[in-house]
Amino acid sequence: MREVSQELLELSADAIRRARAAGAQHAVASAFRSRDVGTTFRDGAVETVKDATSRGLSLRLYVDGRYSAHETSDLRSGSLDAFIAEAVVLTRSLEPDPDRVMVDPALHPVGALPELDLDDTEIDGLTRDRRVAWLQEMDTAAHGDARVLSATSDVADGHEVYAYVTSTGFSGAYATSMVS
Repeated sequence: MREVSQELLELSADAIRRARAAGAQHAVASAFRSRDVGTTFRDGAVETVKDATSRGLSLRLYVDGRYSAHETSDLRSGSLDAFIAEAVVLTRSLEPDPDRVMVDPALHPVGALPELDLDDTEIDGLTRDRRVAWLQEMDTAAHGDARVLSATSDVADGHEVYAYVTSTGFSGAYATSMVS
């Protein structure tokens, strides 16, 4: 699995500690990192290229019988403290939800999690030239019909790494990738 998963596990565990310190009885933290590349080709030429990397943290809180979910992309330490403190205060303002509870730790997986084989690291090696070659092939095929006046082709690829930590002891990470 990608090396960034350990960093994300630590970020998630730290968010759980901060949530507990702010007054949450339980919490689920999920940190992620993703990269998405998209290229659009129209009528023989590259039209747009997008390459975006993002990181974020999702936090589900259980406070005094109440539940809420929050998300941020600002992962600076001081910002996380303020984000989590405000999230706990906001959760306390909600109506109680007695049916929303944490999963019993007895239901957590025991031992190593199975490898799901969702991540193809070869996708990281896709070059601009390879993407453009695919787009040119699609464009040639589309314009092979005389009735086609204009055609747009897209290639997208990306990968994501997720880490989950709960206040009841679960910890795990996984990575995914895609190309279309």
